[in-house]
Parts: sequence; structure tokens; C-alpha cells
Amino acid sequence: MKDEAVRVNVLIGKEQRRRLFHVLLDDGISFSKWTRRQIDRYLVEKEPKPKGRRLAEAAEKKAGEESR
Repeated sequence: MKDEAVRVNVLIGKEQRRRLFHVLLDDGISFSKWTRRQIDRYLVEKEPKPKGRRLAEAAEKKAGEESR
């Protein structure tokens, strides 16, 4: 990691934790790596988009809603 690392904690139920860790183990990925990927994806999704791209996405969403 380029930046200074900090620890992030989350409280979840024991059963949910057990299920998550089993799935991650099956996928061969650590909880830390999975968490960093989730954070990266969320931040990319929330980054401001160029104005033209936002208009195109809005048009696609509207077209999808009208086709239902």
C-alpha cells in the first residue's frame, strides 16, 4: 500500500462472519484483500463522472425503465 495503513473494524454477527470466512476461503482470498477490493469498487462507483458520461448513463437508465 502506498499510503500509511490504518485499521478498519466492523461488527457483524458470529454466524455471518463464519459464513463470510468460509466463502472467502473457498475463493482463496483473505478478508483484508476482499475488504480492500470492496472499498476500491465503491469509491470508483462514487467518483464524480464527466458531465457527458452522466448524461449518457441517465439516458440509459431512463430507456431501461421505459422498456419494463
